[in-house]
Amino acid sequence: MKHHIIFFYFLFCLGCANMIPPNGGAIDTSPPQLISTFVEQEIKDSITQIICTFDEIILENNFKEHFFTSPPIINYEYRIKNNTLFLKINEILNKDLVYKLNFGSGLKDHLEGNVLDSLSIYLNQDTLKISKLDLCDIKFKVVNAFNQEDCEGHWVLLYEHNKVDFTNYPSPDFVARTDNKGEAAFHFLPNKDYYVVTLSGNNYMIDPEDKIGFREEVINFSRDSTILIKSFHPNFVDDSIICDLTDTLSELGALLLDVGNIENAVVKIINDNKLVSKHNYINGKINTVKLLPGLYDIQVFIDENHNFLWDTGSFNKRKQPEEIILYRKKIKIKSNWDTKLSTDAS
Repeated sequence: MKHHIIFFYFLFCLGCANMIPPNGGAIDTSPPQLISTFVEQEIKDSITQIICTFDEIILENNFKEHFFTSPPIINYEYRIKNNTLFLKINEILNKDLVYKLNFGSGLKDHLEGNVLDSLSIYLNQDTLKISKLDLCDIKFKVVNAFNQEDCEGHWVLLYEHNKVDFTNYPSPDFVARTDNKGEAAFHFLPNKDYYVVTLSGNNYMIDPEDKIGFREEVINFSRDSTILIKSFHPNFVDDSIICDLTDTLSELGALLLDVGNIENAVVKIINDNKLVSKHNYINGKINTVKLLPGLYDIQVFIDENHNFLWDTGSFNKRKQPEEIILYRKKIKIKSNWDTKLSTDAS
């Protein structure tokens, strides 16, 4: 005889779209909509089954590639029948933790292939033995250390600080994945100290081709709310070659650069993605650079080892990449004109 406990009914769904009337010839662009979720637990066999019903027939869309849970659940099965997804978890769930099931883009409708994006379901939220006052939320922002671009699809891995042993690359305690803004949020976390590591790639293992980011100190919820992580490729080499754009027939303009109190700054001046000038700045000395008329990007990095190159980080040595400051606006250089610019980020 099976004993079932219905212990949760809660869902969170993003990316909803308006329904299109069946008549009128318009193409259906709406993804499937989740209309009900039923969760049951078989006490004897420690099996949890989640039944998700949608408003139309669904198909999988590389389901295993997109589906993940936090905390990680390894042993699960799934099947789809018409408009229903059956997900069976063959593990004992910790009743003191809230589990988040992330479906990502793993489901689509059967006609136009409209993908259901950003569907998440929480388990155990209403049956926790601990007080919700002991749970915390935190957000991460992951950017490329070299160009400051948002990192989409990067894993954000949390490890309890007394469990970290990266020699064996253990399974993380909690997992999230960044969106198209490079952001990832955790909710209902136990109020503990954690280490954070971010990875690109398809899984939690550190691959030689992955970009990685980390924070040296532990995360403390009483101090931290949103944390910036800079992701880098450990094997990246800044081998930019200066392109000579000198034109003796053109009237040059002057760029007067002031890097403020930044010590050991190296300024790179870029035109149309080509490096055209590179200068050392010692103790904030103002320098004048002659340039052809045009639009330029300015990049400053702190040359910690004085090699005149931007150096990436090392996870094994727990070394962060050298800091880069980008001037967000393009600089316009005019003929026979002095343009003053301060890049002081101190």
